[in-house]
Amino acid sequence: MPATGLSRGAPATTGDPRLAFEAVKIALDRLGAARARNVLLFLTGHFARNPEPAIHAAARAAQTTQIAGCTAVGVYTEKDWVIDAPAAAAMVFAQSPDEPESDPAPALDARHDDWLLSLAAPNSANREWLAMPGRRIGALAGDGTGRGPFPVWASGKLLDSGRLDLLLPRLACRVTVSAGLTPLSALLGVTEVKNFDLLRVGHRPALTALVAQALPYLEGGQPFPWHRLLVARAVDEPRLALASGDYELLPVLGVNPNRSLIVGGKLLEGDRVFSVLREPELARQELDNKLTAARRDSAPRYALLFSCAGRGPAFFDGRDADWDNVRRLYPGMPLIGFYGNGEIAPAGGRNRVLQYATVCGLIG
Repeated sequence: MPATGLSRGAPATTGDPRLAFEAVKIALDRLGAARARNVLLFLTGHFARNPEPAIHAAARAAQTTQIAGCTAVGVYTEKDWVIDAPAAAAMVFAQSPDEPESDPAPALDARHDDWLLSLAAPNSANREWLAMPGRRIGALAGDGTGRGPFPVWASGKLLDSGRLDLLLPRLACRVTVSAGLTPLSALLGVTEVKNFDLLRVGHRPALTALVAQALPYLEGGQPFPWHRLLVARAVDEPRLALASGDYELLPVLGVNPNRSLIVGGKLLEGDRVFSVLREPELARQELDNKLTAARRDSAPRYALLFSCAGRGPAFFDGRDADWDNVRRLYPGMPLIGFYGNGEIAPAGGRNRVLQYATVCGLIG
C-alpha cells in the first residue's frame, strides 16, 4: 500500500523546493520506510518555470531518482486540496514483501489492454500519441495561467517530449468518468458561421435554435447561468453522445445582438451540434453513483483523481464534491491527483482529452 504526503507554502509566495522534500518525507513516515522505490510528484504552477530544484529535493528525500509527475493548477491527496498557494503532493511506493508491486512503472512496450497513467503538456497530447496502444487515464499539465510552461518529468528529469506514460499494475484498474452535462437542445446542423460567431443553426439564429427554448427551465425566475453553457459538436444524438463520450465541447463566450453566439473554437458549416449545461448537482451525483457501483468490487489500494480546473471548488461553491465523494466512499485510501487543463480517459472506443470532467482510477 503506498502513502501520500502534502506540503503547502504561504499564499503569494514562490515554489520552495523544501515543500517537495517535506511531502515525500511525510509519505515515507506514514509507511515507516526510509526510502522509496518510486514517487509520483505533482507540483502547483508556482514551480512551473523551474521545477528541477523541487524534483531533486524529492529525489533526496526518497533516495531514488524514480520521480515522475508534472505541474498543475492545484494538487491534492486524501488529506487536503490546494489551489491558491504553492504546494507539493507526493505518493510514495516502498518495497514491501507482503504485497505485490502496485507502483506505476515505465511503459516500454504497452499492449492495447494495458492501463497507463498518462500526463502531458497541452501541446503534446496529439492524436497520434492518444491512439498508441494502451488505455490511458490522466490529465494535462497546467500552471494557473493557461499559458505555460507545462513541465512533465520522469526518472527525475524533465521530458523534452512533454508527455509521460507509466504502466499501471495489472492487479485491477477501475476507471470512472463524470462529465456532469445536461443536454438543452436536439442535434442540429450548423448552417452559417463566420470566424468564431455561430450565426445560424438549423436555419435559425443560433440562440433561438440552441438555447432559447431552455431559458424558462429555471424555476423562480433565476438568471440563466451563461458561464456554464457549452456547445457540443457530435455525430450521435445528445444522450448517446454524452453516454459514449464521443463529442467535443466549445465554450459559449457571449451573445451578439443578432442572436448569434460567440464560441471558443472553430465550427464549420455542416457540423452537427447541440447545447449543454454544466450542472454541479448532476456532476456530484454522477460520480457518486459510479464510485458507489465500483465499491462492490474488491477494495482498491489507492486512487488517482484528475479534475478539470474549472470543475473544482469554484464549481461546487467552495467545496470539491468530487474529492469529498472519493474520501467518503473510500475512507483512509491513499489518493493523489491534480486540477488540470484537460482530463484523459477512454471514451467512445478510444483515448480522449476531455473537458470539464473528472476522471478517477481505482488501482489494485
